[in-house]
Amino acid sequence: MKLAVRRVTPGSGLALDRDDGALAALTDGLMLVELGESAALSVPPRFAGLWCPRVGRVHASSVDGELALTGDTVFASDSERALEIACAAGARCVGVLATQRTWARLSSVATGAIAPAPTVFPALHEAPAGFGAALTQLAAAAAQASVLPTARIAWLAHALHDMQAPYADLIARCRGRSLVHRKQTFLRLQRVRHRIATCTDGELDVAQLARMASYSNWHLIRSFSAVFGETPYAHFMAHRIARARGLIEKSALGIGDIAMATGFDSQSSLTRAIKRHLGVSSSELRRRPDAAAQTAVRGEYDAAEPSPR
Repeated sequence: MKLAVRRVTPGSGLALDRDDGALAALTDGLMLVELGESAALSVPPRFAGLWCPRVGRVHASSVDGELALTGDTVFASDSERALEIACAAGARCVGVLATQRTWARLSSVATGAIAPAPTVFPALHEAPAGFGAALTQLAAAAAQASVLPTARIAWLAHALHDMQAPYADLIARCRGRSLVHRKQTFLRLQRVRHRIATCTDGELDVAQLARMASYSNWHLIRSFSAVFGETPYAHFMAHRIARARGLIEKSALGIGDIAMATGFDSQSSLTRAIKRHLGVSSSELRRRPDAAAQTAVRGEYDAAEPSPR
């Protein structure tokens, strides 16, 4: 498999849609991208990527929102969205890009069968041990040869497979006459799910999410619930409370300030939600961060589901 490399030097920027050599290389191969501190990269649609900060904080933004990435995460980016990757001062990032067809070819190394695209679905994953360092080593190897060695192909294929393997059961729940159709359905729903998980400081706009998936409001709620086992609102509240819990346990902010930072109307609405969802009060959570707070049953917030707008 062909391998190309682009290095974005500190303080500079690169727009791949203006780099004819990069676009040509991506038609049937992989591209490794290394970004130095304060560097920025613009990625046009058509290409899905895996992005791993090496040092510091990296920002990834698209029409679906913005993510702050750290070194313990891998961001799988959407092939149907333009993407901006920007390193903060002192930060560095490495990523690998390809078309969905190339990712499908790569995944066949891990599965033993060529699966139909799409293969990479938008998500934020926990970084496998040594993932960023291994990508950096791949970039160094590419400087010596333009073809990816078999062993390195296998490593990348298995890393991708392990990160996204949990989606297989979810894809099987999607409606569709074939695996291709079910994957396309899952991509729509996963895009919505990812948007919800990364934008919890505002209000849930079901109509906007439905437009993103090209569904009606009610069809989105039914389809999302059938695949993920909870409504969009329940998923939204679970992530909002998880964010609030992290701030309660790890910061010195007051409960009222945390409520405002995480999109709750008031301190009392946050404390009620924590009690209902986790089974402990916010003050208990702060005093005993290691306490065995009970996780809410999926769908707990279904009764409070707002009417689709």
